[in-house]
Amino acid sequence: MLDTISHKASADNTHAMYRQYGISADRVAEVVAFAIDLPDDTTVNEFKVGPANRPW
Repeated sequence: MLDTISHKASADNTHAMYRQYGISADRVAEVVAFAIDLPDDTTVNEFKVGPANRPW
């Protein structure tokens, strides 16, 4: 999706942000696997995954 940004400055800024704060697909998969591995009497209704080093 990042490669569809046509405005060069916006694309450069967004790519820089993702390089610094992006979360890998493997990390997100680990979160999903955690939820799948929970006992049957437990449910996860929502995930909020974000970078630990974010400034906001």
